[in-house]
Amino acid sequence: MNKKPPHFFKSITSLSTFSRVVIFCTVCLLLIVYEKNKNDFRKDEGYRFINLSNNQYYLIKNNLDKSLVDLDLLGSVIESQPNLTRNEFKNYATRIISHTPEIQALEWIPKVTKFNRQKIENEGKKYFSNFNITQKKDKGMLPDIQRSVYYPVYYVEPYVGNECALGFNLDSDPKRSFALHLAEKNKTIIATESIKLVQETDGQRGVLIFNPIFTHEKTASRTQEDQLIGFSLVVLRMGDLVNRALSKNSSTPIFLTIYDVLLLPFF
Repeated sequence: MNKKPPHFFKSITSLSTFSRVVIFCTVCLLLIVYEKNKNDFRKDEGYRFINLSNNQYYLIKNNLDKSLVDLDLLGSVIESQPNLTRNEFKNYATRIISHTPEIQALEWIPKVTKFNRQKIENEGKKYFSNFNITQKKDKGMLPDIQRSVYYPVYYVEPYVGNECALGFNLDSDPKRSFALHLAEKNKTIIATESIKLVQETDGQRGVLIFNPIFTHEKTASRTQEDQLIGFSLVVLRMGDLVNRALSKNSSTPIFLTIYDVLLLPFF
């Protein structure tokens, strides 16, 4: 027994050819409009995502740039006053950090030879009775071994929260040593790879940025030769830097991960 076609199809078949063409064109037009609106929506969302991403990128970059400016400023102060006292350093560093709170610490890292290690440690003990040039071991911070040259953290501000760093010979750690010697060689600002700070208690990754400081002395041939006297240094906790930057952004948040392309994620 043959079934009768549904009423809808029966109605369609009863339409004229012209009416069928009109319906077909209308359906096609609706599909085209739908696809166009869908593509426009995707483009709008894509542009919105790009704008949000760029906004967050520049907020982070601006915070990092401010830290580099402060590092360079501190370096200029030390270069013009190589015998800067601890209190003078504290005053300069405190003023700098007051408007750049994302900085974990500012430090002065002098070049210390084995011949004046004892003198430096004695000077440090005038302010901190347990001051020593140290290295990091599994058991904690221990007096460093005998070396020809040391690069200890001699001044650090703020001191509170960075106590473990005071006296730490940065040349005793391979990652820090690589960056400081590269900065000396190239006579330019160099950052370490992602590291765990000796003062870190919260699992954040950090980075040290070295700014080499030279004196310009005339040699026997009366040519000027740059002599490294040490480094001004800025310590950054990447989580703090990123969070402070993005706290200025009131737009819709996006998930963000910052990578050192060769190593571990920074944040």
